[in-house]
Amino acid sequence: MFRNSKTVNNLKEFFVTYISTVKIVWTIDKKIFLKITLANAFNGALVYPSLLVSKALIDSVINALTTHDVSGGIRTMIIAASVGLIIDRIQQILSEIDGVYSDFISSSLSERIQVTISRKINLLPVSIAESPETRNLQQKVTDNTGRSVWSLIVPISTFPEIIFTIIATAVPILFFQPLILIPCIILALPNIMIGVNASKEWHALSTEFSPKWRVWSALEDFAIKGRYLYENKILGHVEILLNRRIKMANENYNRRRAISTKYAKKRQVSQLPMSLFQTGTSRL
Repeated sequence: MFRNSKTVNNLKEFFVTYISTVKIVWTIDKKIFLKITLANAFNGALVYPSLLVSKALIDSVINALTTHDVSGGIRTMIIAASVGLIIDRIQQILSEIDGVYSDFISSSLSERIQVTISRKINLLPVSIAESPETRNLQQKVTDNTGRSVWSLIVPISTFPEIIFTIIATAVPILFFQPLILIPCIILALPNIMIGVNASKEWHALSTEFSPKWRVWSALEDFAIKGRYLYENKILGHVEILLNRRIKMANENYNRRRAISTKYAKKRQVSQLPMSLFQTGTSRL
């Protein structure tokens, strides 16, 4: 039953992709990979100390009101606030480290993919390399390189943080209110499914438009490349080409906006039950 389920298959695909990406990033720069992993792991682990600081602040206020020990309460609040500030600054620094090194890895990986595409194209016979099918596939890969590479780098960056965040937040929950985990997991499932469906729709749009973007690139060449300028002046068809290019681009942009709007609305609806649950449990 579970062996063929979509969730299990998606998890398998994720871990296969994650491990493959780790291997590639490891060959690019081992030190940077370790820095990204450690920075995000430490950032995730700081969630629990942040919770303790918040608890200390609340307890100090309550104690000051109940015991009328205002000076002791203020002293505790100052200490807790100072520790909270230090934790916040550490998290900011770790986020900056992650941003800098993730950008470097993303650019390096993107360049490696482009070089690999160039090598593969030049190994093919000219008739196959120039065929519409090959060019469409090349255009699709090129168009998706930026987004796909970033999608590959994001798990490298966030996976350690997510794991340590889950551990850090699960420890107090398991000790004090373990049953809260069940509705949290159930309420999180719709948002996960929305993310999966959005990824599929983005991929379908990319597949649909890859041949059109090849034509769009050709129109761009006709409009600006020097060898076509004389032909453009003689035939006077520049405006026709440019209008066709604008029409194709706007069609893609409108489709992208529609998908973004559609899933933004779905995310807002799916996140509402979780927000209500979190608000309710925070008052307990």
